[in-house]
Amino acid sequence: MIYLLSFTASYGGTFWYADSVKSLNEVKFTAYPFGGELFLQLRDYRPYAPASLHGDTYSLNVFRFYVRRNFGNLSLSIGDEPLAFGRGLSLFLSDDDKALLEATLRGVHLGYSFFRAYAGVKRRWIYYSSDRDTLLLGGLYATPTFGPVELGLNLSLYDLYGRNEGTGLLPGGYVNFPLGPFSFYLEGAYRYGYDINTYGRNDGYGIYGNAEYTTGPLVLGAELKDYYRVFQEFNLPSPANGYGLLPTGGRDEMGGNVYLSYSTFSTELGRSYNHDGNIVMKYYAASYYRDIGQFTVKVGSHHLDWGKNLNERQAFLEVKYNAPFGVIAYGEYRRRPYKEEWEDQPYVSLTFIYGGLTVAISGRYYALSRKADRVIEFSYDNFSFLRVYTSYGSFSGDVVCSAGVCRYEPPFTGIKLGLNLYLTM
Repeated sequence: MIYLLSFTASYGGTFWYADSVKSLNEVKFTAYPFGGELFLQLRDYRPYAPASLHGDTYSLNVFRFYVRRNFGNLSLSIGDEPLAFGRGLSLFLSDDDKALLEATLRGVHLGYSFFRAYAGVKRRWIYYSSDRDTLLLGGLYATPTFGPVELGLNLSLYDLYGRNEGTGLLPGGYVNFPLGPFSFYLEGAYRYGYDINTYGRNDGYGIYGNAEYTTGPLVLGAELKDYYRVFQEFNLPSPANGYGLLPTGGRDEMGGNVYLSYSTFSTELGRSYNHDGNIVMKYYAASYYRDIGQFTVKVGSHHLDWGKNLNERQAFLEVKYNAPFGVIAYGEYRRRPYKEEWEDQPYVSLTFIYGGLTVAISGRYYALSRKADRVIEFSYDNFSFLRVYTSYGSFSGDVVCSAGVCRYEPPFTGIKLGLNLYLTM
């Protein structure tokens, strides 16, 4: 017989109702038999029509699973595991909640000391939409340290199953070391073989570097990048800007970012060019916050130009009242192009917090298109085993960028209900 020493289980359900119904139900179960670990995640996702905006239908099925066990210094895992190496130039299959990126390698993972070997099938979803390609991936990386110096070497071999000559390799390496008040990081990768973006064979490369000076509350840094045909969906180079945007998807961009922070003030200036010398993105940002008694006041602004994709000017003011009955007031002035003109899109929100109960009211107005977003949200969290939430109103859709991934948050008008339950034994 198998005796489970302990286990955790959770259920998360979300239900949207607009002109049609959309639902997401997930069950996660983790058990620890005989010193090992067993994880199972079931998912049932039913999007609106058209599904192209709201993700792929995923009828009740196993979304993720793994079985892990340590044998002395050797670790073995079979199933879905995240993989991340350095800043992602040669390997990145992991999650980002803001971008709704979900990525793992489903296969066999072996670890010993600072070595890791992996082989399996890439699984990658963005806003519940799969890449669909069946890409087989295998490789080995090592991350030894020598005193304060950290090194990394990785070799990834890939095969787009079913494609003629769909094989390739993507080795990479990095070095990270301090030098007095300075710290330096340099990473490079080279790709040769099949290119999933051009459906042919070619080569590409990625180079990323970061240098930072720190003294007391002052941090001054710079990061540089040069990416050419390197992105292949199982890797994700660093965006080198605070907006979280890879303006060409890591296909044809170089440039960098200079940033400074002093205590609670921070600012950055970033630019990206293609290899023909044309600018593809500009991003400038600054923010500052200060505690004044029971209040925290934060102000900030940014300027983004991303060709014909996304341009915006934004400034915000946030005031928090830090007390058992807390209040957060937020106001934002945003401008984006609409047809041939710039459109004012002001936004305000007011949030009340008492214990685990939160009530939020928000709205955005679109001056030229005469649209308005209005949302009211209620949530309760007992910080133990239960969280429930509901929202009602309308949302016009927006672009969300994080960690180098940009996605479109689809529009919605109606009601959204959610429930999370947790059990630990």
